[in-house]
Amino acid sequence: MAEEIAAGQSEAEAQAALHARWVAEIKLYEREAEKWETRGKKIIKRYKDEREPNEENRIRFNVLWSNVNTLAPAAYAKNLADAVAEEKIDIRSTSLESVLRSASKHSAKMRNNGGGHYNHELFWQCMRPGSATKPSGALATAIDQAFGSFDAFKTQFSDAGKNRFGSGWAWLVVNNDKKLQTGSTPNQDNPLMDVSDLKGTPLLGLDVWEHAYYLKYQNKRPDYINNWWNLVNWDFVQKRFEAAL
Repeated sequence: MAEEIAAGQSEAEAQAALHARWVAEIKLYEREAEKWETRGKKIIKRYKDEREPNEENRIRFNVLWSNVNTLAPAAYAKNLADAVAEEKIDIRSTSLESVLRSASKHSAKMRNNGGGHYNHELFWQCMRPGSATKPSGALATAIDQAFGSFDAFKTQFSDAGKNRFGSGWAWLVVNNDKKLQTGSTPNQDNPLMDVSDLKGTPLLGLDVWEHAYYLKYQNKRPDYINNWWNLVNWDFVQKRFEAAL
């Protein structure tokens, strides 16, 4: 959920719009989450109870699980709604970002599903076919100042994703000193969270959970990351950069 207030909107109107959007998303995703849960349980049972533990079946399982996980964001949204209700959070006056900033005060369910929802929403907006191959303007200048060059930044960001053990995310953030920084977080954590070692406002996020790339790249995470750069929506990242300063 974005915290930005559109031109001409009062803060109350922005909060009302955020609330309406959240409710609409949850209603849509609840139906998809039921399908995801049912299919996921069937696949796990089949491969746990009926299949020999060999490499061929491991690959088959991961391909099927990749398909199921295209609906994972729906499950995050539904479980987030459940956590919000359980913890009695008033979403008319509380943004998702503010909840994540105090993740340590909330349940694991809120942390995992709030992070999963936020991270995936940002991830989709960070990509667009036919985008420019590199940033321009103030963001390009800031990247050069922080990392020495755009290529050096790409290497550092890519390494954060390649070296993240297990599942997680790679990030470009504006940190608390208003400087650009790269890093990674485990699972569905993100740099907004007070429990994260990497702290700041996320500008660009890359999903390095295996299900994000296994269907096409199998276990070749570096190939996935290298090709992902062709889709980065630098206009979107630039707007987030400007808003974070």
